[in-house]
Amino acid sequence: MFYICLLSIPFLHAFGFFNISFPLMIFSISIFLIVLSRNLNLRINFDKKDNLLIFFLLLGIISIDFSRVGFENLGHVYLWILSIGVFYFGTKILIINNSISISKIKKVFFIGLMITSIGVIFEFFTANFFGFYLSDYLPYAIGELDETRNFSGNLYRVRGFSAEPGFTAMVYELFLPLGILYCYKKPHLYLFVFFILFGYLILTSAASLIILALLIIIFLARSNFKNFVRSVLAISLLGLIFYNQIAFYIFESIGPKLLLVFIGESVRIELLTNLTSIFFNNPFGIGLGTQSFYFENYGSFQGTILPGAGALNLYLEIAISSGYLGIISFLFFIIIVLFKSFKYSSSPERNALIFSFLWLLGHHFFLTEYYFPMIWVTIALLDKYQLLLKHK
Repeated sequence: MFYICLLSIPFLHAFGFFNISFPLMIFSISIFLIVLSRNLNLRINFDKKDNLLIFFLLLGIISIDFSRVGFENLGHVYLWILSIGVFYFGTKILIINNSISISKIKKVFFIGLMITSIGVIFEFFTANFFGFYLSDYLPYAIGELDETRNFSGNLYRVRGFSAEPGFTAMVYELFLPLGILYCYKKPHLYLFVFFILFGYLILTSAASLIILALLIIIFLARSNFKNFVRSVLAISLLGLIFYNQIAFYIFESIGPKLLLVFIGESVRIELLTNLTSIFFNNPFGIGLGTQSFYFENYGSFQGTILPGAGALNLYLEIAISSGYLGIISFLFFIIIVLFKSFKYSSSPERNALIFSFLWLLGHHFFLTEYYFPMIWVTIALLDKYQLLLKHK
């Protein structure tokens, strides 16, 4: 069942009924079944570091001013608890109560990449040549964002099985490093690698691509000098050969979005400025979901205009919700997971999971979406990495 859970992740919003995501349904059913089947023999793992997660959630709940916000705000609290409970703690339960191996996860990640890419590439052709999106025919858990175009307005940006291209890019961030590793020394799969990379690139997620480039540089710098030089020469050679294509891709798809940020006309700049002010004025936090409530009902909080219902930044969302102690608690949790991961014996699989983890952490500077499974599942996989190695 765990492998089926992983294969549900590409369908972030597709096949979602009653505003419930498909992955959340599949993970929840799997956890329920394993609890039912194991009964008293169920093994549950709760580490000391997990208290840090519980701590920031409690702070976010305590900080809610129910006299003003009302109990309808509990929907956000419930979603926070459910997402972490199912995707993080639930994934750990599924791993320790089943014979899950890293080699099988590699294969499943590759299949997940193929599913994701099929959705993206299929929609690329249907949206741009036949005028319809997948969401026109498939049930989606939430509404999609406005249609946007790239390449001088000639092509629609595709979304695949989620409501926004950046969301689908995060699915690639989970699957890509370990999934591509599965193709190593398998020549019959090389053609599929190009198919997968094409699917990722036509999403044109600026945040994802920039973080990917930075991580590649960092990981190359950590390798031995000989491999570093070889890689730099190979990348430089490819850059020269495909210079026109690369320049066209960057300037026509990513460039315009970055320009808006640099000249200060992006909503992200206004969000960062206004929410940072709220954070410093409320050191104990304003409570989980409070920003969304005030945006929808008043459009401002304590006189500060709210440009949106979310922070478009997971860390800022946690900071304003649970205050100084909450964001410190969460960051300590992340640091502990990362340090623990580097203590494992070095292997391509370990490095691939760490790469995914850092890639997702970086992208969450530009997206909140705490209810997505990718970051929590990655943390659980790293936490139980040694157990995954034991199973063949």
